[in-house]
Amino acid sequence: MNNQSLSAEKTKGIKMISSKPRQKGTALSSVLNSVLGTREIRQLLITIVPEFLDAWSGNSRIKKVVSGMAGYVVDKQLSRSDDLFEYNELGALFTDETFVKNFAALLPGLLDTLRDALSESVKTLDAASLGTQKELLDTLFSGSRESSTGELVTSAARILCKIHEIDPKFFAVTLEPAVQKWIASVDFAEIKEAVDGSGEDVLAFVEMVNSVIWQYPSKVIGIFSLLPSAANVIAGALNISVEKLNAVPPDLLTDIITSLLEEIDPEQVGEATTQISEIIRKLHVGSALLGEPGAPQLENALALKIQEIISHVDPIIAWKGRVALARLKASIDDGLTDAVAGDPKLLKLSMTNGPELSNVRKQSLNKWLSVLENQDDEAFENLLNVKLSAVDTQESAEGINSVIRIINRLWQQNP
Repeated sequence: MNNQSLSAEKTKGIKMISSKPRQKGTALSSVLNSVLGTREIRQLLITIVPEFLDAWSGNSRIKKVVSGMAGYVVDKQLSRSDDLFEYNELGALFTDETFVKNFAALLPGLLDTLRDALSESVKTLDAASLGTQKELLDTLFSGSRESSTGELVTSAARILCKIHEIDPKFFAVTLEPAVQKWIASVDFAEIKEAVDGSGEDVLAFVEMVNSVIWQYPSKVIGIFSLLPSAANVIAGALNISVEKLNAVPPDLLTDIITSLLEEIDPEQVGEATTQISEIIRKLHVGSALLGEPGAPQLENALALKIQEIISHVDPIIAWKGRVALARLKASIDDGLTDAVAGDPKLLKLSMTNGPELSNVRKQSLNKWLSVLENQDDEAFENLLNVKLSAVDTQESAEGINSVIRIINRLWQQNP
């Protein structure tokens, strides 16, 4: 094969770059001039170019001399005596409106190139043999293992611990100005308007996706067939984790749980409970203040909303669904009963251990009764008075009256 055919074979399928000279002032030249002029990129070139020239020179003494001279020239030409290392020149470029526009103009081409390269790589990998695919993937994953990601995370955690030892609120204080500027600059009214205005489009998108999917019934079946597989994977992963946990000795497992409980801050949990309770109380008070006497506003709003929802529900279908759900629950209970009845050991355990559930409830009740019993006479009387005074006797009497009226009506209709 001659050189021309070999060159043609190598370039087959590759998009050739135009040989036309680039015009000055284009977006690419403007971006490159701006980026190459920053301190960060110049320092990067000063570091990389000598290494590249050193690799290029190899063992040749002549190339070593040339690369040394070239490296010195690069260092001399790119170094600036007035460089401010605390100033981010590369980041400052993105505050320039012209640079941002030129960079944005290049983004589609860069993304297209990256997408094409990734697509061609996937196609090449797909066309390769199974052995080559495994080798390439093994090389890729092996390289990721050699990237010392674990050491990087460990080092970052160690640095974080050292910083927090000196300043526990370092990140909160450091990020406060940025967060404050971000919050001040964000117009949440515009965001809300955008979200409200996107509702119809989102629903239309969902409808479009469903319409397209249901044009291919086999693909719909394939999608649903993923659910059991996903459930099996989740169940298997949970089984492995629980099995490892069950392998821990009882005393060690108890010690682990106890240690975790000790790590919980009771003050924070108690304070959170208090704050939530106060919010609920304020809702109750505010509802009473805004509503009419005997008709709190929040309760009325909830009742009205429930009525509106129920008005759009088909009662026949809803009750059929409830009955079907009850029958499903009964079927599960019947299945458990049949399983227990079919196994004498399970049946015996059910009869023996079943009363233990009621025994536990009786123990709790006895504990509460013993607390009352251990009170002195005066304290017990005060507690009983407080409890009885809290009982709404009017509502209790009204409930009894309603039951009696219903019984009387039934008696009159059918003695």
